[in-house]
Amino acid sequence: MFSLTVISFSLFTLIPSLLISIFSLFIFSFALEKYFDNKITTVVNNSYELAKNYVDEKRNKVESDIVLVAFDLNKNYQLYASKDKKSFQRFLNTQRLIRNLDQIHLIDSNKNVIMSSSNSGYVPVEDKALKMVLNDDRPLKIINTFENKSAAIIKLSSYPNTFLYVVKFLEEEISKYLIESEEAINFYYTVEEKRTGIKISFVLIYLVVVSLLLFLSISIAIKFSSRFFRSINNLILASTNIGKGDLDSKVPEIKTDIELETLNKNFNLMIEQLKTQQEKLLLSERHEAWEDVARKLAHEIKNPLTPIQLTIDRLKSKYSN
Repeated sequence: MFSLTVISFSLFTLIPSLLISIFSLFIFSFALEKYFDNKITTVVNNSYELAKNYVDEKRNKVESDIVLVAFDLNKNYQLYASKDKKSFQRFLNTQRLIRNLDQIHLIDSNKNVIMSSSNSGYVPVEDKALKMVLNDDRPLKIINTFENKSAAIIKLSSYPNTFLYVVKFLEEEISKYLIESEEAINFYYTVEEKRTGIKISFVLIYLVVVSLLLFLSISIAIKFSSRFFRSINNLILASTNIGKGDLDSKVPEIKTDIELETLNKNFNLMIEQLKTQQEKLLLSERHEAWEDVARKLAHEIKNPLTPIQLTIDRLKSKYSN
């Protein structure tokens, strides 16, 4: 019976867990396949491409802007050569505003600033970028995703040892969105490549959980059954001893369920009552036995006295005169 209880507890845990496991695996597989549906994949790719094209457009614009600014600067070299710094400064400021740029810098080959029009501080251009345009009149686009800016540098053909360096800061949210979209799409395709392994991992994790639940259920069943059957065995042993006439047997009062504790107390109380009734019965039987002996003894004594009494009466009647 003890083993049957343990098996029952185990089955009560195992069967629902297996059913839930199969159903959950089916739902998980279905959801995972839907997650990699062609429509979802298309949306993910298009979302990333849209953000990427937008950012690329903003970054590429700085390349066309620097060409226009360089053209205007080369055309107005005489203003620079006239040493009228205020007028040239206004010219630079105007170029920055109409081109919607954040920084315009004129620097030399040592990255020293000659003149600037900027609403923020100058950050020196990279040595590698400067070297690439030393002997090249074409603009070089510089992209720094982490600093959220696009820049370009070009050599000014009309200016001696002078380079034009422009900077355009991108909207922080757009750049952040592009980075997050790139991370998301990388994660998406990583998961797609490993979806079979994810399913296997899910099954293994679920089996481990079910095994733990089964072990816990068996442990609870053993603990519960041991307390329950210990009390039952004590009751059986006590009833067997009582059946043999041993009314001194008692059920040990152990800590168990309230119902079983009440049953044990009531059983012991019943034994005490049986023992009391047995003692009264024995005492009653002894009294009845003595009464019977006394009755018989009186009868035996009375039997010879009767003829003696009759003889005395006859003698008295005959010899009284």
